[in-house]
Amino acid sequence: MLDVDYENTRLMIADTGKQYRKGIKGILFHHGFREIQDIDDSSVVRKRIGNNEIDLLIADHILPKGDICGLIRGTRHAILAAIRLLLL
Repeated sequence: MLDVDYENTRLMIADTGKQYRKGIKGILFHHGFREIQDIDDSSVVRKRIGNNEIDLLIADHILPKGDICGLIRGTRHAILAAIRLLLL
């Protein structure tokens, strides 16, 4: 089995269910993740992605104050646009 170090991976769990977030957080902590944020608001996700504070996002597609799928799609397109600019 591959030995991977997740200790410095900045992980965010975004879901409205507090118990769900707590359970997932415990499982991921057990597997080596240490920088784990758990939130229930998509505006916080948007801010942290904008500030490059997240390496891995686990999110419910329905959160208050926004559309996670739209946010991910927009982020992906912004990154691809930046890569195209670097290639030119």
